[in-house]
Amino acid sequence: MSTLPSTPPSLLGRAQAFFAARGDGFWAVFLAVLGLLIYIPWLGSFPLWDPWEPHYAQVAWEMQERLTWNNPWYRGIDNWWSKPILMLWMLRATLGMFWDPLTDFANNEWIVRTPFALAAVAGAVLHFDWVRRLFGRTVGVVAGVALLTAPQYLLIGRQVMVDTIFVITYAAALGYLAVGLFTARPAVPARVPPDAPAAARRTRLLLLFWGALTAATIVTGLAPAISAGLLWLVAYAATFRWADHQGFLGTRPAWRYTAVRGGASLA
Repeated sequence: MSTLPSTPPSLLGRAQAFFAARGDGFWAVFLAVLGLLIYIPWLGSFPLWDPWEPHYAQVAWEMQERLTWNNPWYRGIDNWWSKPILMLWMLRATLGMFWDPLTDFANNEWIVRTPFALAAVAGAVLHFDWVRRLFGRTVGVVAGVALLTAPQYLLIGRQVMVDTIFVITYAAALGYLAVGLFTARPAVPARVPPDAPAAARRTRLLLLFWGALTAATIVTGLAPAISAGLLWLVAYAATFRWADHQGFLGTRPAWRYTAVRGGASLA
């Protein structure tokens, strides 16, 4: 009895099989390359947008001229804290490495915008990472591509603006907090103490959350964190939810309890 020859897979089927076999690292690199192709070309082909881009570049340039990293200057005025320091550090670093005001003073657009464009690309990769941990790899890739091609994100990602780095860091903080709180814990072998892998995993995710939230605070200042903390205290005092704190002095470590509850309240 003869058998019919198997039908070779279609081009679409082969493409689906190829992409399904790729790991998370492949898709992270794919999003990074896609972002570089979108955000870097012609980045310096248009003048600095007045008033914000020239203003921030001027502050970073005067910091470079005075060899300082923590003391903003603007038109000779000391302690010009128009914005928190992280954005000025980014500008100060790239101007110091790639710009020579004595020989090429007028051509600085590409240099000052590059760290913000790279941050926007990195933000899409971070977005993919925490979304795929919550909803799967396919959704994570779609979310990363959607963010890279979103008109508003693209517009501010190619400018010297504090908004870009705040959105990146704060969104990553919320995402990794959600992963730590709502994803299932991995199975534990019998020979391992019951909570060891789960505790280590949650600790790493909480460290990612607090690191991103710290960066967001450096971007925007302490006002968001202070406001959120005050609202949290008022809410807990008004609702008398003291039972939520019964485990504080129990068997769980105090630092872990504080990290989870404090992180959720600040977010």
